[in-house]
Amino acid sequence: MGYSHYWEIKDSIENIDKEAMMKVVKIMEEHYDILCAIKEFPDSQPRFSTLEIIFNGKANNGSETFIFPPLKGEKFWSCKTNQKEYDIVVCEVLMVLKYYYKNLIRIATTGSSLDWHNAFNEITKFLPNANFFLYKGTLHLFELK
Repeated sequence: MGYSHYWEIKDSIENIDKEAMMKVVKIMEEHYDILCAIKEFPDSQPRFSTLEIIFNGKANNGSETFIFPPLKGEKFWSCKTNQKEYDIVVCEVLMVLKYYYKNLIRIATTGSSLDWHNAFNEITKFLPNANFFLYKGTLHLFELK
């Protein structure tokens, strides 16, 4: 049993914000040894650029592939992580996207605040002025000025 993350974009996102991408790259670097692009191909490299972010956990440590932005023409996407090791990366990347895209992206989860605890703590290394919280399964951002 695990839980899923969902994201919905309100407008098309052609390119990922460069500052957001720099944060994503740092997150990926910290967890690179557990990541691949497709879990059935553990040697495949995660893909991240200003055009796309695609990754999964390697082999048995993976579940569904994280894809952002959603495939062409789609506004909604999800990723069931089954609480595998790469879940923290999914949570951190979603928080970065929420920080940079604010109300253009809605992020929901079937996980609890306890499930997100480690990611909430880790994200402060990358976004020190942002506080995230879950309310009724939706990720919210409170920025400290």
